[in-house]
Amino acid sequence: MSEIIRLSDPNDLYISSTDLRKGISGLADYYRQLYSDSEEVVVLSVRKGAAPFVWDLIRMMPELNIYYDEIEAGTMNGTVGGDVEIKHGPSRSIAGKDVLIGDDVFDRNLTMQTIVRYCEGFNPASLRATAMLGKVGVPGSVDIGVEAKSAIQIANVFVVGGGLDWNGKYRHLPHVSACAVPEVGDPYPLVPIEPTA
Repeated sequence: MSEIIRLSDPNDLYISSTDLRKGISGLADYYRQLYSDSEEVVVLSVRKGAAPFVWDLIRMMPELNIYYDEIEAGTMNGTVGGDVEIKHGPSRSIAGKDVLIGDDVFDRNLTMQTIVRYCEGFNPASLRATAMLGKVGVPGSVDIGVEAKSAIQIANVFVVGGGLDWNGKYRHLPHVSACAVPEVGDPYPLVPIEPTA
């Protein structure tokens, strides 16, 4: 899973839904073993974009006792690079629990770093982070301070689909597509409909 696959080259424009499932299945195998003795795993989904990934991951671990919850964080002034604040925390105590934070993509990690620090304040038994995608070579990215694993690693390109959006669009795509960012007009996926074999 540490190898960069797809979307690491201009000729690779998308990650198929099949490859996404394979990557998520690999994560599920890892967490099933890791949490096999856990009484309960609290899985916190970050934002709307993470929900499809988090639910796919949870469904692949039916033997674990999982409590699903959500956490929301965002910039205080609504702009990229602003100070991050927690807008909505877990709905019940995570003290003494094994906690797994699920996000759509690891990129600069400023939001995830804030969420991790926030959750650490509640003294969970363990705390880890996971994401559908992990971007490699992102300028200004920070260490979040806990183990972080992604299903698939990609180059630092703008992507949509699989829950990732641009202005609320393209979340519904079953695959992940690199996105063209024109000088004028809205970005659009380079592969809007998943190619069939």
